[in-house]
Amino acid sequence: MRGRAALQRLAGSEKQLLLFVAHAWGGGIRQHMNELAGLVGGVCDVLLLEPAGGDAVRLSWLKAGEDLAAYFRLPADMQTLVALLSGLDLARIHFHHVHGLPRAVLDLPAAAGVPYDCTLHDYHAICPQYHLVTADGRYCGEPDAEGCAACIAVRPAQWPLDIGAWRATFGTLLRGAERVFAPSHDVERRIARYFPGLSITVLPHAEAALVTPDHVTRVVTLGRLSPEKGLRVVVACAEDARARGLPLSFRVLGAVSEPVIQRPQLPLSVQGEYGDADLAALIAAERPDVIWFPSQVPETYSYTLSAAIVAEAAIVASELGALPERLAGRPRVSLVPWNATPGEWNAALLAADAARTQPSSNVARAGS
Repeated sequence: MRGRAALQRLAGSEKQLLLFVAHAWGGGIRQHMNELAGLVGGVCDVLLLEPAGGDAVRLSWLKAGEDLAAYFRLPADMQTLVALLSGLDLARIHFHHVHGLPRAVLDLPAAAGVPYDCTLHDYHAICPQYHLVTADGRYCGEPDAEGCAACIAVRPAQWPLDIGAWRATFGTLLRGAERVFAPSHDVERRIARYFPGLSITVLPHAEAALVTPDHVTRVVTLGRLSPEKGLRVVVACAEDARARGLPLSFRVLGAVSEPVIQRPQLPLSVQGEYGDADLAALIAAERPDVIWFPSQVPETYSYTLSAAIVAEAAIVASELGALPERLAGRPRVSLVPWNATPGEWNAALLAADAARTQPSSNVARAGS
């Protein structure tokens, strides 16, 4: 029902309708398509056709909140797909990639009777491996046809074509396009060697402006983190930071005793196990603004606290057990009640970082 409602909205839209064709891998191509759809969103609706396994394809709407998902088999359902797109008054197709798609997708522009464009995101038009890459992940050097044939014999193309037929197929596609775009002159020159005379427009990808904070406070905990050592406190503080947009990034320099949500959902990541002899180097590599000890039980000593003291970073710690005793009189130290709220902890972490250029010989306590 939601899909039918989406189709009704598309049918009633006064915007021009575009269809993007791409693989289902996501990554940079998906980012580019999303940004392109956003740029033209005021005047165009954008559909996406991507592989759904075997000869199946999935049609969706590149618009947040829209639930359209229609499935077709190509070439068996080509006329059904074309009828749907024609009924929606499709104006143009834009090929971004064909990985995972049935070969019949190349016939869609002619079947629908619409012009099309191509963007060269990689080298799939000349190389069935897409990235001019050898089996061991290195640049192949673009050998002659015999060398390419040897490669395909070991790593077959997604469609049963030899290198000559592969390039002839994509040569036909590119030469039939109204516009062919390349994001760099290197791509243009490399493709042009195989398709002489092909007109390629070099157009760097449109990118959304990145807004970054002036500074993000890097908070590190040391050693194996468990609930008694403050694991759940760290997760709660990461959730609070995400919810309120606080410039905090949490790093567990060690293992965790239970699974935790990490990036991209939360500003939190886990290093994993390390050898004791490596701790000093790991701290130096992390360059933390604050080293945090959110212990929920009275510590008796803490070897990791010794490493933090030597590192000369700002330290925020629970005011519990041996931690206050060991930190007494040291500079750039803040003590926080062990049962503080996530908001109180985060305020102390930000304050400790803000005071990093103002060393003090006194131990600060939250609220003092």
